[in-house]
Amino acid sequence: MTFSLLALFAPGCASHHPHADRTPWDVHPEVVLGEVRVIPAMVLAPPPAPTMTDMLSAPLSAEFSAGRLQRAAELKALPDALHHDLAGAFYAALPEGWRGHLRDGAMPATARQRVERALTDEAGLDDALAEAAAQVGGDAALFVWVRSIEAQPLTSSHLIGELVFQDGLPVVVDWTEEPYAVRVELGLALVSREGLVLFRCEDQYTGLLSAGHPLDLMSLEIAQDAVAQIAPVWLGEDQGALVEAAPLD
Repeated sequence: MTFSLLALFAPGCASHHPHADRTPWDVHPEVVLGEVRVIPAMVLAPPPAPTMTDMLSAPLSAEFSAGRLQRAAELKALPDALHHDLAGAFYAALPEGWRGHLRDGAMPATARQRVERALTDEAGLDDALAEAAAQVGGDAALFVWVRSIEAQPLTSSHLIGELVFQDGLPVVVDWTEEPYAVRVELGLALVSREGLVLFRCEDQYTGLLSAGHPLDLMSLEIAQDAVAQIAPVWLGEDQGALVEAAPLD
């Protein structure tokens, strides 16, 4: 069985912000045989602790602190949410006729440590990914890493009751919504069992996190944006030819 990825998504309300990549992009437009294991996200740095003061640096009351604590819990859960949403976004983007499947995978602790060390040291990443892909089973592995999460409560920088736009979405700044501007450094790599890096990329994405725009929506938008960004670069314009070049089993 063979597959390639086809971007069906237009970017959502999340947006990406190109920067001087710590992990340079690399792309090899080739199909892969069989099953793809989706590895849980590696988190290189924890999300920030919640800020418990208002825009005048006065301590928040227990009532107003509740929203900040809720956002902190959601930010902690963001890597897991991205892991699942990226798998769903990629599966939805697979070409018609693909008879394979994605499934959750697991990486041995030693392999995970080596990949995380390579990401931190910015050296030897492809070798570490190739070694890990050979150990996780399946025919290829989709690796996800979160290098950093930054988050700013808008109640610390805007007046209560103010209407602002964050990533194209209108939101009222108040203690009920407790809207956060979020920035995530997110990396992806698809590696075959034989060690070929089909694509490797890293970029910054921003989103809105609030009571009315919760974690599941923000995570899904970021995942869709990441798929829409990498798939055309990987496959180029002649996407159908890649699928037709390798008949299904």
